[in-house]
Amino acid sequence: MNRVILSGKIAKENPVVREIKQDFAVVNFSIAETIYKGLNEDGSKNYDTQFHEIVATNAKARFIEKYFKKGSPIEIDGKLINRTYQDKDGNNRKVTEVRVDDVKFPPKQKDETPVTPSEIVPPTQQEDDLPF
Repeated sequence: MNRVILSGKIAKENPVVREIKQDFAVVNFSIAETIYKGLNEDGSKNYDTQFHEIVATNAKARFIEKYFKKGSPIEIDGKLINRTYQDKDGNNRKVTEVRVDDVKFPPKQKDETPVTPSEIVPPTQQEDDLPF
């Protein structure tokens, strides 16, 4: 099984669709994924950022171009693809990228304001009404 699920933010620049052939659109962009690595010796949190190359075609490419910009959170479901190409100077290059099967807006983060237990479960009886 070849399946990749990534959640991160659009990095570098806004995704722009290119028309390769008639009725074939493609968009290439990067996702920045921040990974928690643990605590530093001083107790501060340590994070690492990984960048992933993404490619989407046709309707998915147009959807991404329309709704996502640099810094936008995005969730990708796809396949890991390895390919080779020649750069402008004629050098052979290898690239690993994720080919998009599905794209989503990630769930909104919950408000992290502390909640008291009385706000979670409203009391059903007054204290004076208790049978004991």
